[in-house]
Amino acid sequence: MNLRIVDALPTTEDVLQRLDAARVEEGAKQEKQAARATAEKKALVERLSAPSEVSDEEGIRRALVTIERAVKNCPTEVQLYRFPHELCTNNGRAINQQELGWDISALSLNASPAGPEIEGNDAVQ
Repeated sequence: MNLRIVDALPTTEDVLQRLDAARVEEGAKQEKQAARATAEKKALVERLSAPSEVSDEEGIRRALVTIERAVKNCPTEVQLYRFPHELCTNNGRAINQQELGWDISALSLNASPAGPEIEGNDAVQ
């Protein structure tokens, strides 16, 4: 039996079909990954939007302790609250760069201009 290389190679049609199938599979993977990321972000926003288990008095006490410690140590800034940068539309760049309108970049999944509502006692950790 004499096998020629030309006969062993797949046809252009076969190669294009394989490429299309691979693209469809990759697109499906990316869609699943995007859906998973969206679901995780939504769950995080819901968790952060839920009322804190810390009372107002405890939150104020914690803030005062942090502020008093800062006064003693003389830093130029104090962090009272933090959140994942993924909650911002630009991953927090506008906040870090102190750009005008940075508060608009902290939009929730519902695209509320004010972002997720955070109770006063939630802002203290």
